[in-house]
Amino acid sequence: MNNSEKQFIYELDAGNTYRPTVHARSPWSETMQHGGPVMGLFGREVEKAAAQTGMRVVRLTVDLLKAVPFEALVAETRFEREGSRIAAIVSTLRPVNSDAPVARASGLLLRARQRDHPYRGNTEYPLPCPTGSEAPRPVVRDKPPTFFHEQLDSIHGVDDAGRYVWARMKQDLVAGEATSPFQKAAAMMDVIYGWGARMEVARIRALAPGKHAMPALSINVDSTSYWERPFTGEWLGMRPSVISQQDGIALVSNVLYDEAGRVGTSTASALNQGKPKTP
Repeated sequence: MNNSEKQFIYELDAGNTYRPTVHARSPWSETMQHGGPVMGLFGREVEKAAAQTGMRVVRLTVDLLKAVPFEALVAETRFEREGSRIAAIVSTLRPVNSDAPVARASGLLLRARQRDHPYRGNTEYPLPCPTGSEAPRPVVRDKPPTFFHEQLDSIHGVDDAGRYVWARMKQDLVAGEATSPFQKAAAMMDVIYGWGARMEVARIRALAPGKHAMPALSINVDSTSYWERPFTGEWLGMRPSVISQQDGIALVSNVLYDEAGRVGTSTASALNQGKPKTP
C-alpha cells in the first residue's frame, strides 16, 4: 500500500481540531465515535506535550464523559504541573460548537534515570511472540470490517498461564503523519474489556459448558494504563488478570506486553448493557 492509499482515522485542522473518517465508527450508533480512536488522540496529545520535557509517560487515564459525537473535536491540552522530575498533563476533547468536553485525559510523566540492575518483584508469564514460528494464526473475519475494533489485526491464543490476545492497529491515527507505537497502544486500550470478556467466555466454556453465566454486554467508560517502559513495535499483547461483573458494573485488569516482553498494566470499568448470557 503506497502513501496515497494508506488509511487514516482523523484529519487535522488548525493544529488542534480532529475530523473523524469512517474508520472512527462506533458499533453503538452511527452518530458516535468509537472510544479507541478517542483514546489514541489523547495518547497523541500527551505524548506531544511530554516531548517538550524529555520525561517518560508512565500513566495515561481517559474518562469518556458522554457519547463522543461523530463530528470534529477540538483538543485543549496543558500542563497542570511541570517540575524537573515529575509533570502532569490534562487534556480535553470537545465538539467544535460546544464548550462542554465529551472526554478528558490525564497523563503522568516521570524523568527516567539509567540503572544497571532493573528489578521486577513479581512472577512474569511471557506471551508467545506474535511474529515467531510458534505464533497462533490471526483471526480471519467472514465479512469486511466496519468498526474501529474490527479493523485491528488480532491473534488469540492459550498457554499454561491462560488465554491471551495480540493486536495491532493498521491505520494511521492522523493523516499525513506517522503514528507512534504509544499512540497505537493508547488507541487499543478501549478494547481491553471486550477482549477480556471474550477470553473469560472461552475459559468458562472450556471448563463447564452451559453451567455458568457469561459476562454481559458492556460499554467502556474509562481506561487507565501504566507503562513500565516505552512501548515498542506494532503488536500489543494482553493477558487478563481480573475480570468481574456485579450490580451492573464491570471491571477488568490486564497485563500488557510488546514483542520485547511485559510492558505495563491496564484497567477499565464498564456499564452492563444487557443481561448476562449463557452458552
